[in-house]
Amino acid sequence: MKSISKLISNLITIAYGVICMPLLILMAIIFPIMVTSDAFKIISSGYTVTGDYISLLIGMTMIMYFSLRFRALRRIYMIFPSLFETIKYLLIASIFIGIGTEILNWSYIA
Repeated sequence: MKSISKLISNLITIAYGVICMPLLILMAIIFPIMVTSDAFKIISSGYTVTGDYISLLIGMTMIMYFSLRFRALRRIYMIFPSLFETIKYLLIASIFIGIGTEILNWSYIA
């Protein structure tokens, strides 16, 4: 029974590592570039832009939370030790840049 649960947890870890982690890394790299270009559009035109910054940040944070919450998924960070630090710093930078752009977006509404 223990070997079956280990097999299932290994399959879940592999599936999560193949599907969700590359998506998280891609979003964490592209998000600051996308948000910075939108911030320059807001400043240059004086009009607000539509962006789903907060929902994208929530999605990225949830993927990171699930990978840290469950012990079987935490093994991804044992296999790739620098992955945790990279995602952590990219996520923190994305949060600050996203919130800054949202504040900038709201300041041009009036």
